[in-house]
Parts: sequence; structure tokens; C-alpha cells
Amino acid sequence: MSETVEDVAALIASLRSEESEEDEGVHAEAIESLSVFPEGVLGRGVALAWEELVAIPKTYAGEVLNAICNSGYDAISGFNDVYAELLPQAQSLLKALIDFHESEVWLAGAEKGLLTTVRDTFFDSL
Repeated sequence: MSETVEDVAALIASLRSEESEEDEGVHAEAIESLSVFPEGVLGRGVALAWEELVAIPKTYAGEVLNAICNSGYDAISGFNDVYAELLPQAQSLLKALIDFHESEVWLAGAEKGLLTTVRDTFFDSL
């Protein structure tokens, strides 16, 4: 498998397919495949694929966001760098998804607050 941000976007788009929604194995395989990407590519790729991310089932989107948070600093930083550069409407849609998962399920624990457009100099110093 290639390791580009476009490949990440294609993988996220596959979660929108009818096959993925009907077959838990296809869904699980797609989520698991995220782990093969280098952290920075994963983070940037997911943020660049924001339109697909907000269009897939919320549970799947939460798993993708959780994967970023658990992949490490470069994944989080890459996501946040792109997220901060998105147009306000895109940021708003992505923020609503992140807020939902921070209050409900996937990002309600230690992952809360990691995905943000606000640059945190303390976090960057780690």
C-alpha cells in the first residue's frame, strides 16, 4: 500500500460505501489499515479528507479520530496543522464532529482536546 495523504482519504471514503456499512469486516479492515500510515501522513490525510470524514457514519468517524489521537504527536500535529488552515465552514463541520465525540464516546477520555485549530506551544514543545 502507498503511504500518501490521498491514500488516507481514499480509505476514509471507503467507509462511506454500502459494503462497509453492511459488512463489519470491511469496516474493521479499513480502520485497521489506518495504522500502516506514518503518523504525519495519517493526521494530514484525515484532515484533508474532512468532507468524507463528516459524511461517513459517526461511529466510523469517531474511530478514525481516535486512531489519530492514539497514533502519536506527529499524527495529532499533522491533523491540527491542516485543520487550522481549513475554511471556516469546514472547520465548523469538523469541530461539530469532534465535539460530538468528545462528549459522547470516542474522544471523551484522555483524547479530549487534542484535536484543535488552536496552536498549543506547550504541546509543541513535547
